[in-house]
Order: sequence, then C-alpha cells, then structure tokens
Amino acid sequence: MNRVRIGIIGCGFIAGVHARVLVENPNVELVAVCDLAEDRARSLAGKYGAKNHYTDFHEMLERESIDAVEILLPHHLHVEVTVAAAEAGKHLLVEKPMATNVYECDRMIQAARKAGVKLMIAHNKRFDSHNELLKKLVDEGRLGTIVLARSVYSINLKTLQDLIPSKWRLQRKKAGGGVLTDMAVHYLDLLRWVVPGEVKKVSALTALITEKESLSPDVEDNGVIMLQFTGGAIATVQASWSIDVPLGLDEEAEVWGTGGRIRTKAMGMSPSPYHPMQIFFGKDVLGNLNGEIYPNMIFDPYESFKKENDHFIRCILENEEPRITGEDGRKTIACLEAAYDSAATGKTVALLQ
Repeated sequence: MNRVRIGIIGCGFIAGVHARVLVENPNVELVAVCDLAEDRARSLAGKYGAKNHYTDFHEMLERESIDAVEILLPHHLHVEVTVAAAEAGKHLLVEKPMATNVYECDRMIQAARKAGVKLMIAHNKRFDSHNELLKKLVDEGRLGTIVLARSVYSINLKTLQDLIPSKWRLQRKKAGGGVLTDMAVHYLDLLRWVVPGEVKKVSALTALITEKESLSPDVEDNGVIMLQFTGGAIATVQASWSIDVPLGLDEEAEVWGTGGRIRTKAMGMSPSPYHPMQIFFGKDVLGNLNGEIYPNMIFDPYESFKKENDHFIRCILENEEPRITGEDGRKTIACLEAAYDSAATGKTVALLQ
C-alpha cells in the first residue's frame, strides 16, 4: 500500500480541520465523506476534493474502497460507527473523547482487535511540539522526581457556540457530560501521558454557575479534577465555559519536579508569535529555581492536528502502534467516569488498589 484511502464520517467543524491537514499529506487520498446533513457533506467534499458524499455511513462503507475512516461525530455515536467500520475492515481514527463510558470503549477495542485494524484516539494535545518536548524532558529525568502538575482550559461557552453551533454538546445524554468531557479531557489525557505512573485515585468538583439557561441541569460549566498517580505525583485538571478570555481560548499546563519546572501556554485559535513554553532548571544559592529558558517555538493550533493525522497514516503504512491506542483512550474515560462519580458522591474514587 502506497497511499491510504480515507473516508470521513461526521462533517462538522472539526472535520474541516482534519480534512485540511489530510489533503496536505501526499500519502492520502480523501475518497468520501458522510453526514446526516447532506449540505454539510456536499460542502466538505467539494472544498477538499472528495469524490463522493453520503448521508448513510453504512452505504459509504459498503460502496467505497477505503482503507480507513475518521470518526468525527457526537460522542454518543462513536461506539456504533466504530464497531461497524471495524467489522468492515477499516482502520479507525476516533475523535476525543473516545466514548461516553468504559463499556462503550470496551466494545470499540474488542471490535478493532477482532478485525485486526488500527484504533487510534485523536487526543491531539500529545502532538503539540511544546507538549512533546515536555514529555521528553520528564522522561529523561531533567525535572527530577515529578511531584505536582496542573492544567487549566478556558473557553467562553458563547465563543464555543459561535465557533461550533451544535446543541448536542450541551446535553449529557449525547456528550457524556459538560466542560469536563468536552474540554478538560484534553489535559486529563495529556497529564496521564506526561506524569509517571498510572492514575490510582480521582476526586472532583463540578458546578453549573453561569450557563443555567443554555445547559441541561445535569451538565457542568465549571469543574476541577484531582488525580493521584502511582508514582506519587498529584495533579489537577481545571476547565471552564464561564470565563471570557482575550483570544477566545486559553489553556496552560505546568509540571513541577524536584529539579525544575515547565510551564506551557496556548492562547487563541490562530498562530501566535509568543513562546508557548517556559522551562526552569537548577537552583541558585537561595534554593530558588532559575535557569529560565524559552524554546524557539511559535504556537500553531493546526500543527497538532497535522502531526496527529500524519502519525495515523504512518501507522497504517508501516504497521506501527498508534501513540494513543484504544486502551489508552479507555484509561482516560475511566478517569472521567471516576471524576463524575466523585463529584456526585463527594468521595474519592480508587481506580487502582
């Protein structure tokens, strides 16, 4: 196989991002797209050169000679389409979050395993250059023993709805939750990847504060998750749909070790000239961390999507294991489920005894 023939299922906002980077890859042919709304499918196909468009994904899977599909649908639809596509022998890239619960994740993993196809979960934050460098420095021990980590992800709900005018993400039945499921899951996965060990305990608080008219009462607009890892580190993941931020989107992460600290930050939804990473190594005579370093980087929100999709294609062509497997995606959903259980009961939830 020299080129991977791709079909896209789900033609909303994020499909445009995936299609844009897919057609830049010389090893990809975008063959067909599918959406229940025919006008959206027709528009995406026309803009990115797909030969055909469909409103029934079963028909697309049966009629088109494709090697892989990208499943870019509301969260509650992931399991049905993933299982069907796996049974049709297609490799799978599934947008985050993997599913709405671990039972659905298990069905997806089993279907892919039985069919012998690749299953990759699209947690794109792992492919940002500054996050890849963060992971490398932690793995090399440059920060010493990791003790604390934190992340914050903020986007005003009105900004989000203007960008992606869909109502399904505001309903727990379809989305699986609110801002924790939609936004915090990015950094829940990233910190799971970066911080040594596995998550063994989860606690959380959620609240519906500013968006009571927009959201169903069982969906949160603010939340905080606390994680304890088997390696000893403690981490927090915060997310909000209530805060007005200057460029529409504000996200940051910070990891502390006994030998240094790294802070990453991304703002807005277009390339930015600021440095997305600060690194602090060493200590001065007073014991304060110094040695501040700003790597030569420019934040580009499309970079992670391009590298993510290129990685998926390479895994197919070279028979490699994806960076984020179905088992990986399941672990993140298990943490998310535990967070909601903790928020509901007020108790810490143990994932590992």
